[in-house]
Amino acid sequence: MFFSHLNKDFISISILFLILITSGCSNNGNKVENDTVPFVFRSLHLKHKNKIGDKDWDLISPEAIYDIEQRLVKAQKPKIILYKDNQPSVEVNALLGTIIDDGEVILLEGNVRFKRVILPSYLITADKIKWNINSGEIYSSGSVLGTRISSDKSSTHNIKGINLSGNSKSEFLIIEKCRIEQQNESLISNSCKYNWSINRLIAIGEVYYSRKQLNQITKSDRMEFDLDQYGNVIFSSNKSQVTTLIEF
Repeated sequence: MFFSHLNKDFISISILFLILITSGCSNNGNKVENDTVPFVFRSLHLKHKNKIGDKDWDLISPEAIYDIEQRLVKAQKPKIILYKDNQPSVEVNALLGTIIDDGEVILLEGNVRFKRVILPSYLITADKIKWNINSGEIYSSGSVLGTRISSDKSSTHNIKGINLSGNSKSEFLIIEKCRIEQQNESLISNSCKYNWSINRLIAIGEVYYSRKQLNQITKSDRMEFDLDQYGNVIFSSNKSQVTTLIEF
């Protein structure tokens, strides 16, 4: 249970909920049975610290509904902040967040924005993301757009694809059917693995790397690229056979 440290919070919520429903009254003063009615929080702010007491993450929502029977929380417009060295490192926003089984899984839906706020900065947007905050595992199906932001915020570079998997703690993301377009270069492959901690992109499966100024197309099963401070993809190395075609 990745919210194991939240058990006390959820127990407190449950106790508060039980107190409220057991004290509920109808208009004629008779007690009513409301033990299946979810409890509504007009403001929710959960804070989590790691084992050594440093900030780990916050969950903020202007309104949340806690269903004690189904053991889930539905949070409106949730905002999740991850911390590194007690400073915000990642911010996640969505229209709706569902915390399932008292924190086993978080499902984020509707205009999900997963943004790394420390350098190197990037933004992932998707319609739906399934996320385990404790382990860092992330999954998403459907269209995915990754935006790499330069260090001076003067330029952005997009990685388009479908389906997303990765880990926010080990600092990598995998996007299927990825496509990258730059001013004079483009890259297409079956999948891209991006490690933002070292600014390394690995393209795997039917890789096509085109350099327009040189009229050159490079094909391979795998190619590795570095990203400079402006977000440009720079060929680094390959670990498979490469075929280069030059058009005249």
